[in-house]
Amino acid sequence: MRQRTFLEPIRFARTIIASLIICYLGGCRSKEPNHDSHFDHDHVVAAHWPDDLDDVVAKLRAEIATIDDQRDDQEKSIGRLRDIINWTPEIAADSELSEQQWISIANTSDGISRQLGDDEHQLSNQRRNDVLHLCDLIEKTNAKRSKESQLAETN
Repeated sequence: MRQRTFLEPIRFARTIIASLIICYLGGCRSKEPNHDSHFDHDHVVAAHWPDDLDDVVAKLRAEIATIDDQRDDQEKSIGRLRDIINWTPEIAADSELSEQQWISIANTSDGISRQLGDDEHQLSNQRRNDVLHLCDLIEKTNAKRSKESQLAETN
């Protein structure tokens, strides 16, 4: 059996004090100003973030028109187009679509996103048609959902 020496409690106290000093000096302090919420500074919402599925369609069509008219830097427009397509499943998930409707929109946008890729600096006719097909799908799905909602209200 090991005997306790007189120095063991002193060593233990030194260890505790050193740990507290290290925690205090290196602690969890932030150099950023205080925020009203813990989530205020998590991310910045892009200016082209759509409000809902109708806005997805409007923004996709606007970017297509910008690219067609060559009014803006095509790479920036294609980048915004790519962003909106990538966000579409999330926005659709926040809507009142059924799971089947959401899956259809999510699969279509994922397929276009893979085809569009990060390398594409010009929008081919095929990709343009794919994006317009996604717009049509969203519009048809929204129209069907609206009809279903109206029928449910009347019953």
